[in-house]
Amino acid sequence: MKKFIVFALMMIVSATSFSQPVTNTVPITKTDYLQKSKNQNTTAWVLLVGGATFILAGELIGNSKESTFGDAGTGVIMAGSSTFHDR
Repeated sequence: MKKFIVFALMMIVSATSFSQPVTNTVPITKTDYLQKSKNQNTTAWVLLVGGATFILAGELIGNSKESTFGDAGTGVIMAGSSTFHDR
């Protein structure tokens, strides 16, 4: 019985200490949403340019005339890894 009480108290403390607040104390304004949109837009462009560069580098490595079988494999891995992502 003593273990059950200790376990129940630990569960209650952990549930209350790691939970999200119920009410939002600071209202979200239009400028907050505009700043968030700007940050997401910048991140999207960085990822787009970085991925395109990675694909292009992989294609150039894998398709050069002096490339070996290992170089071609490296190019395919570089180009293929940038196209797969987790949604």
